Amino acid sequence: RCEDLQAQVEQANLANRKMQSAVGHMSNAACARGGDLQELHRRNLDLAHEYEKQKAELKRMDLEKRELKDQIENVDVSLKYFQGKYQDTMKDLKLQKEQSNEYAQSLASAQKLIRELQAENQRLQRGEPQPAAFPAANGRVHGAYPVSQANLHASRHPSIQEAPNEVEIGRQSLLTQLDSGIFRS
Repeated sequence: RCEDLQAQVEQANLANRKMQSAVGHMSNAACARGGDLQELHRRNLDLAHEYEKQKAELKRMDLEKRELKDQIENVDVSLKYFQGKYQDTMKDLKLQKEQSNEYAQSLASAQKLIRELQAENQRLQRGEPQPAAFPAANGRVHGAYPVSQANLHASRHPSIQEAPNEVEIGRQSLLTQLDSGIFRS
């Protein structure tokens, strides 16, 4: 009987050691799993924080996108406005150039007429006779018209000396051309 009891005690000790070993393994596994569970919980929190950061970044980028879109629309409106102003200015410039060319032509015609009148004035001061017909600046030929002494005195500059009973020929037609406005634009 003692041997039976001793065998049972040894069997019980062996079972106890097996049980302790199994409990130890289960405790280690539970600790390991608990550590894994804590690691998974920490990882889950990190991912939630990362998700919130990315969500905030996407929101910021969306706001920037809207701001850039608004800026592009503003630039487009400004561009259209200034293109219109540029086109209007170019039209005005073209018109001004055309008017300038017309004025230049009128000025050239007036300067030519002034030279002709100065030459005629010098010729008359020297006492040379006036031709029967005097060509005008516009290409038409006008006949000679006698000018009365009263008109001569009214239109002459005081520094010009007059010859007695002098008849001025052709002067009135050129002056008439100037007064009629053919050289005006």
